[in-house]
Amino acid sequence: MGGYPLLARLGAGGMGRVYLTRTPGGRALALKTILAEHTRDPGFRRRFEREIRNADRVRSPWTVPVVDWSRGADGDQWLATEYVPAPSLQEWVDRAGPLPPPLLRELTTELLRALAAVHGEGLVHRDLKPSNVLLGPHRPLLIDFGIARAVDDSRLTGTGNVVGSPGYLAPEQISGRAEIGPATDLFALGALLVFAATGRGPFTAPDETPGTPVLLYRAVHDAPRLDGVPEDLRPFLTALLSKDPAGRPTAARPAAERKSAPGGWAAALPASLSEELRQRAARADGLSAPTAAPPPLPAGPPTVTAPGTPPPPGHSPSPGPRAAAPPAPAHPGPPAAPPGRTRLASPVAAAVLTVVALLAGGFLLLDRDGRTGEGGGGAGTAPSSPSPGEADRTDSAGDGDGDGDGDGEEGDGRSLAGYWVGKWEGVGPGQQGYTSQYRVNLELSPGEVGDVVGHQVSSVTDNMTGLELGCTETLKLIAVRSGELVLQASSGKSTAGAAWIDSSCDKNPVYTLTPDTEDVMHVEHPLDPEVGAPDSLRRVAR
Repeated sequence: MGGYPLLARLGAGGMGRVYLTRTPGGRALALKTILAEHTRDPGFRRRFEREIRNADRVRSPWTVPVVDWSRGADGDQWLATEYVPAPSLQEWVDRAGPLPPPLLRELTTELLRALAAVHGEGLVHRDLKPSNVLLGPHRPLLIDFGIARAVDDSRLTGTGNVVGSPGYLAPEQISGRAEIGPATDLFALGALLVFAATGRGPFTAPDETPGTPVLLYRAVHDAPRLDGVPEDLRPFLTALLSKDPAGRPTAARPAAERKSAPGGWAAALPASLSEELRQRAARADGLSAPTAAPPPLPAGPPTVTAPGTPPPPGHSPSPGPRAAAPPAPAHPGPPAAPPGRTRLASPVAAAVLTVVALLAGGFLLLDRDGRTGEGGGGAGTAPSSPSPGEADRTDSAGDGDGDGDGDGEEGDGRSLAGYWVGKWEGVGPGQQGYTSQYRVNLELSPGEVGDVVGHQVSSVTDNMTGLELGCTETLKLIAVRSGELVLQASSGKSTAGAAWIDSSCDKNPVYTLTPDTEDVMHVEHPLDPEVGAPDSLRRVAR
């Protein structure tokens, strides 16, 4: 993309996918693609380039440098930044628990300095959260800077809508009663530091997973929970989390007043984090070296002798990476409002809108070996095995010659038949506490690549309102390979016939189906795992 080789997928998030790439000289970069829903909007394209130029003005030790970005009136949009082989704060705390006090204090000092540099240029980050802070070897770094503002524009979002991350949104972002400015970033910093200290946000009780409306209400009306925060940091975090923007300190003054401990950030890093940073750097160097061969494709499920032929009876492939799929369409139908960047018309409607947005096409953050990751910034997540179409570009038949006819074990590479034909159903757990179980019914008929070959109906209800949030879709066959079928949804409509949900359903997501046993197939779908959609379907009729 843009002349850069895609060496491995780093993750996926609210704006698109992120890949590890390199310059011709071997300098590792993170290349972030932008969702088609934005690139189709000429206004967004202009804002994107404008804001990336703005972000490039901030050349500080705490921001990841912008190296290159797409230009022009059409085509794919992308952004290439320096690659930082480091975990995000979100990723590290989720795995290792709250930061030890010495590192927490250094994080506070360093991020104040980072925001002082950003605000000194007259800019605001607007989406500061744990997944947008990388725990680098020398200091923490901010990522996803500039893109948030390009999305949060009145011409794109409309009056009364909010783009951001519930739990880190300032009251003025939620209510719209005050102008968004540097003080907005300071509120988000306070919430982020509470998460770093306790493993939860300031408006979340221990062992609680509140929904979006609850988080928004608490951020506007409730005092923050600071139990678990070191005593010496509580007064400062209380000030950062003031409901009134005028009551929050600026970043510059406390940044100047705070002093680093002897050895600073590097000395405060736990040994386990230092070792992970070393391993990530070594792996990135190996992948990005100019002479390095592309990493091998992961092993796939047992070979199917021809498309449509089921695996041997009783045979169940062992879990693990699946074969790479053929390349997806250029615009595979992005989410209307991906997880973590939910557009909210009002706090009252937030629960329903959040669930609809997730059901209608949030990214599946699933690496090929089955791990999940948020990847919102992507610049620091560990590279995974190449995702579909990255390591070796193929045509829809998977034979790589571009003619689409396939050969050998690939069969004709164009037909849906045999194993796939019939009726399938699956049940997922749904979103605990917020929705019912998530049911899917799928019917597939014989056809060729380009044909409409199926019909899918999902059903899931919102517990609070009782509204049906499912979608009904027709399915077009876009690729066939040994052991893998790729379908793209179209004409999505609300299962309940609710016109206001139709626009969220009609986002053309792509589904990849893989045989597990003779009567069970695995499904990779563009739904965030927390929604609880089924990841496998069982045959109910041929």
